[in-house]
Amino acid sequence: MMCSKRETRIIDGAFQEALKSEIHHQHGAVITKSGSSKIIIRGYNQNRSSFLGKKRMCTHAEMDVVQKLIKIYFHRNSMKPDKKFRKYIVWVIRLGMDGKTIKSSIPCDDCLSLLNHLGFKKIGFSDCNGRIQIDTIANLIYKSTDYISVAHRYLKIICPYYI
Repeated sequence: MMCSKRETRIIDGAFQEALKSEIHHQHGAVITKSGSSKIIIRGYNQNRSSFLGKKRMCTHAEMDVVQKLIKIYFHRNSMKPDKKFRKYIVWVIRLGMDGKTIKSSIPCDDCLSLLNHLGFKKIGFSDCNGRIQIDTIANLIYKSTDYISVAHRYLKIICPYYI
């Protein structure tokens, strides 16, 4: 699948961030404004860190970039919803074990819920074929159930051989 120049630039930025991760499954994320290829925040998944003051076993890449956005652009340390988040898109990818290929990185239910709570509307993520999918957070949450995570549900639809 061919990517636009905009998507290629964004994917490369997230890819470079994923390379910094020391976790087994390396995820990288970036934030852009809707319709722009300019990356304004970069991040990756990390071990034993905190998210907005709360200790976590790890911080997912999308939460790392959201935390940086909140602190740098909004000068606060809270998860208060804000309409301004609507104009941003979070992009997340996962590297394959070879460190060269892109694998599925659909956000987990917790990340989707938090992004939705804050006011984000769209997310871009890598699928099992290494392609970038862009969807609304509300649509991904809607597809989720209590029994199957959104990631597994998506993979069953797009990549039935995966599960």
